[in-house]
This record gives sequence, structure tokens and C-alpha cells, in this order.
Amino acid sequence: MIEVQEAWLIFQKGDAKKALELLSHSEQILKDTDDAISLGNIESARGRIIRRTGEYSVALEHYERAIAIYARRDANHRNLARTLVNAAYVKRLLALHLRKRIESKAHSGTPRVPGREAERPNYQARYASICRDALAQLDRAGEIYRLHEHHGGSGSVLVNAGNCILIWVRSTVLLPRL
Repeated sequence: MIEVQEAWLIFQKGDAKKALELLSHSEQILKDTDDAISLGNIESARGRIIRRTGEYSVALEHYERAIAIYARRDANHRNLARTLVNAAYVKRLLALHLRKRIESKAHSGTPRVPGREAERPNYQARYASICRDALAQLDRAGEIYRLHEHHGGSGSVLVNAGNCILIWVRSTVLLPRL
């Protein structure tokens, strides 16, 4: 457990590679225990480290694993709420990237080919789905934080939800249809 904390500190000092190595070592030691909190913390920390590299889909995979690990231990644990907020934040970043792709395609001047409509991905539907998922995770995190009367966590939920709603509303009003 101390190595998990040490890995986090090393990451904060800028050595992501060493932090990931320590987390892997800690996981090897803890994987056969029932210490779901430490194992969840390992996956959650990996998510944060990977998120900083810009690999949002990989970061999200780590968050999803952490969420499952925490939920097995305690469906209302504060670390679960924190990880739900982090996952929602990454989903918002993914939605922003998708929105840029939608806008880029709309302004590219490429003509639409009627017979190929079914082959083209539905970016708007994917965008809306990501936003809905993020808001659902934030709603669940808010429930957990209310149970613990954790006002800082509740504030984080509100800020992230506001940002998600803002980008979703902007997409429904401003994004062109492809």
C-alpha cells in the first residue's frame, strides 16, 4: 500500500514511467489479497497517469476497471465516486475530440455520397452517447458524495456536469449534421 502512495508521489514529481513500474509491482503483491481499495487505487492512478499522456481511451479502460474493483468492495465508497468523476472527465475530453472531428468533416467541403450514408459512422449519436454516459457517472458520483457529505466531491461533480451539459447543448445547437 505504501508503494501505491509512493508511485503517486513519483508521478506528481513527473516520472510517470517509474510510477507505473511501482504500481505494477504493488499490483503483483496485492492481486491475491482482498484489498480492493488498494487495487482500485492502482487502476485509478494508472488512469490518471495515462490520461496525462493523452491516451484517453486507455485511461478510460483503467478507470472502468477501478470502478468495478471499488464497487465489489463497497458500492458507495468515496474512491468509487472520485473515479466516476475522473472517468466522466475523460469522456468529456473524448466528446470534445469527437466534436472537433464533426466540425472538421462538416467544413472539409467533401461532398456527401448518398449510397455510402450507412457506412459512415454516426458521430453525432456517438457524441451524444458519450455525454449521456458521462452525466450518468457524475449523477452516481453525486449520490455517493451526498451520502458521505463530501462537499468538495459534490462540487467537482457539479463543475464537471456543467461542462458536460455545456458541450452537449452546444453540439445540439451548433454542430452541423453530417
